[in-house]
Amino acid sequence: MTSGYAGRVRRRFLIASLAASVLAVTGAASAPATEVEHAAVGHESSAQRAYLLCADRGARERHRRFQPRTCNTLRPRQPFAAAVNLVRLRWRHWGAARATARGIERGFHRPATNIAVRVRAYRRRQGCRGDWIYTRLRVSSRHGHTIVRQPTGCR
Repeated sequence: MTSGYAGRVRRRFLIASLAASVLAVTGAASAPATEVEHAAVGHESSAQRAYLLCADRGARERHRRFQPRTCNTLRPRQPFAAAVNLVRLRWRHWGAARATARGIERGFHRPATNIAVRVRAYRRRQGCRGDWIYTRLRVSSRHGHTIVRQPTGCR
């Protein structure tokens, strides 16, 4: 069986076409094709609404960000060691149970050190608005790794 992205797309297409053909044969084809496709691939719509909580410039408030290029996870009164300051993020598999990215970690001091990192966002939980929030970030570099815990933002 084919693995990877092409294999998943092929399997989803086969499932959607099989569902459409079964409905057409049984005479229950009154549903539009878009509803049939969404029924066959039900997790797609919810997967597209995944967010990270990132701080604004002054680290006073945190906002939901969809596939952010930059993200500072610092919360008010949080120690710098429990947060990361990420820039130039390039995401893969955004919205899935595990999203990965490569980017730069700048830290919270001057001058910025610009360390190359790999980021894994995982442990999606449903937020207050019914969307998905990644509540864990694992940031790895040649110096080690750190795990950042984020709330869902409901409080």
